[in-house]
Amino acid sequence: MFGGKKKARVIQQDKEEILKKKFEILKKEVPIYVFSREGENDPFNRFTVALIKELGELTPRIIPEFHEVGDEVSKKYDVSRSPTILIDPEAYHIRYTGSPAGEEMRSFLNTIVMTSVGRTLLSSSDRERLAALKDGRHIQIFVTPT
Repeated sequence: MFGGKKKARVIQQDKEEILKKKFEILKKEVPIYVFSREGENDPFNRFTVALIKELGELTPRIIPEFHEVGDEVSKKYDVSRSPTILIDPEAYHIRYTGSPAGEEMRSFLNTIVMTSVGRTLLSSSDRERLAALKDGRHIQIFVTPT
């Protein structure tokens, strides 16, 4: 898998301190599963693996796990794309397909914080509207670089 030789860090040193400060509010551990497959989107796999490893080094509350697409864990969670990230998959159904780079990084980091503290950034009126829904919903958000 994507470990290998030592590479340059993906989180800049000046940003590490900012992230450490942001992560001080984390309450519970957040397991983050990364799934990758060699030969498929390798630059994105390498970035994603390095990012999650580095986030895990910034706080003991982020618990990285790395898996191959096609292994038993990927089958359990129906993961078929590389890279894919699951955030606390035993508690939530949060899936990032691809690398959380660029503009996606902010929402990715906020997702980690929200899962750890058990709160969303939704307004009370939005929560009321969602609570009134009778049937379950499958929400997908697509982000493109354009």
